[in-house]
Amino acid sequence: MASYKPEKITYAPIPPKTLLHFNAIPWCAAVLTNPLLKPILSPSRTPKTPSTEDSLTAETLNTLRTIPHWQSFFVVPAGAAVATTTTTTTITGEVYVLLALGTGVDGHAGVAHGGVLASVLDEVMGALVYLHLAPNYAAYTVEMKVQYRRAVRTPGELGIRVWVERAEGRKLWVRAEVEDGVLGGPAVVGEAVFVVVGGEEGPGAKI
Repeated sequence: MASYKPEKITYAPIPPKTLLHFNAIPWCAAVLTNPLLKPILSPSRTPKTPSTEDSLTAETLNTLRTIPHWQSFFVVPAGAAVATTTTTTTITGEVYVLLALGTGVDGHAGVAHGGVLASVLDEVMGALVYLHLAPNYAAYTVEMKVQYRRAVRTPGELGIRVWVERAEGRKLWVRAEVEDGVLGGPAVVGEAVFVVVGGEEGPGAKI
């Protein structure tokens, strides 16, 4: 788990409708032209029928009124290197995600529900962790903290930067910051701890 696994990343062009939508938003358009951000597939947005895996993001939150556009990017920082000590490993590589929120995720009128935002953060942090897992391993969220620094308005767009801060044993500490095109720092900040479980232990394993 010292670094991301290149074979787990699938680079792909941005879908035309998604590209058209985000290009119409100036701050999102700037993201699209950033040469350090490489568009990748978001596996959790694809239904796994007949399995119910990823149903939340692939179906429930994949409608015109919820989150119609979800574009992920991968970036390897220039000159990044894996630094290892006896107990802790520094993880390389980040994920950035652009989302379009509809009013179907509202709590208060015109404001995204905090529970939906927490679910989205959990999803994008987990997606990054997945890129660092060896074959036949899975990761589970065991702790998560979310700071809501200002209301997230809908309809609107979000940019989420996600990175692994450190790894120790089977645990990974992940952080996510949400921007919404408004000056003043991130609108929402999430921090989570994931525990890695070996594939042979299965989904019901003690974590």
